Formats: sequence, C-alpha cells, structure tokens
Amino acid sequence: MIAKRGIVFFSLVGLLLVAACTLYAAPSGAAMAYEYQFSAFYSGFWSMGWFGYKDGNYKTGQGTVWKFTTTGKSQPITFERALLKVNADSSQWWRLRLDMGKKSILYEFLVAPDASVTKVRYKDPESGAVDEFVPSQSMQMPSAVPSNMPNSRAEMAKYKVNQQTITVQAGSFATDHYLYADATSQGSAELWVGDTVPGYMVKSVYANKKNDQTVVGELIQVESGVTTALGSY
Repeated sequence: MIAKRGIVFFSLVGLLLVAACTLYAAPSGAAMAYEYQFSAFYSGFWSMGWFGYKDGNYKTGQGTVWKFTTTGKSQPITFERALLKVNADSSQWWRLRLDMGKKSILYEFLVAPDASVTKVRYKDPESGAVDEFVPSQSMQMPSAVPSNMPNSRAEMAKYKVNQQTITVQAGSFATDHYLYADATSQGSAELWVGDTVPGYMVKSVYANKKNDQTVVGELIQVESGVTTALGSY
C-alpha cells in the first residue's frame, strides 16, 4: 500500500518536472511503469499546500481543476482531483487526472480510512484497456512531515499575512493569505486559502532559489456531478 502522503513543500518544483516527464514515459501495457508514474503524480500534486485529500472539504461528486505553470516551461500542466464516492466503510474513490498538451492520463484510486492508497485503476491511452494494480510496499510515499514545517491548520496561523479577495479563472474568493519560507532549502510557499473551495486552495506560488524555479498554481474550475469514468465501482 502507498503510505500516508507527507507534506514536503519544496519538492513540488522538482516533482512537477518528474511528473511531466513520466506523462510521456509509460509504455502501453507496462503496469510497473504506470505504478511509478502514479507515484510521481501522487507525490507531486496530491497535497495542495498544507491540504491533502484527507484534510479536504470535498463533497461526493465535487472536483477541482488546477493549472500549474513552471518558469522556463512553455506548456502548463492541468491537474484534476475529485471525490467520486464514499463507501460504507469510509474508504473513498478519488480521481487524479493530468493533462499536458495532447497527453493525458487519468487514474481512479481507492483510499482506505487510514489514508493509504489500496487500489489504482487507469486507462491505457494507446490500447484503451482499463487495468488496475495494488501499490507495492516498495512504492511507499513519505509519511513524515518535516519538523520545521506546519502539520496542522492551527500551526499555519503564525504564517498568515492577511486576508485577501483574489480573482482566478474559477472566480473571486475570500482567502487567508499565508507565506512560509525555509532558509535551509531556500524555498518559499505563498498560499491563498479559501474555506468555501473544495480542497481549500485557490492559488499557490512555490519558489526555489537554489535552482531559480517558480511554480504558480491557480484554480481554474470547481466541478460537480463527477463520477467514475473507468467503471471503478
């Protein structure tokens, strides 16, 4: 099983690049390649700011679509996550979809009550066949939150700058504005968080001075009525 997702802010810049590369890399029918690809996507995109899916306020059928732009990269990456279904045992079906240019990959995965991923389904873009895998123990994600980073909403309070109403493609939202900087990694995370938005995140700016890269994320759509596209349940 894939372990609980840790919150590692400044790895996002690098992981966005890894995710973009693996979007093109998985050959048709190569289950192991898709497992590694899913792991790269999950690590790079699933925790939005301080908020992983377990922290989110999604209702069943709600989804959010984000656009990420990285300095030096002409093509943005579009990312969707949506809560598809909550089962009787409190496990949840989620969707993760990434688009970059003409390339697209869609995963639907089952999350246990302890926040571990227990099953992943995907559609092979070349054959059109739907397949699935159980994540291996070797594909575990970081589970520890670094001690110098906030690991709860309460701990975020000391990084709050002000309150702002900001406008993004999805609309205008009242937000709390946060700024977190880490001297060790020379990185910073600037976040605009709105309680009325599924997943809370409205806009983010991640900067890494070491490699002079910045990733800007913006909410472009809030969805409703989202259901399985792969017959997962």
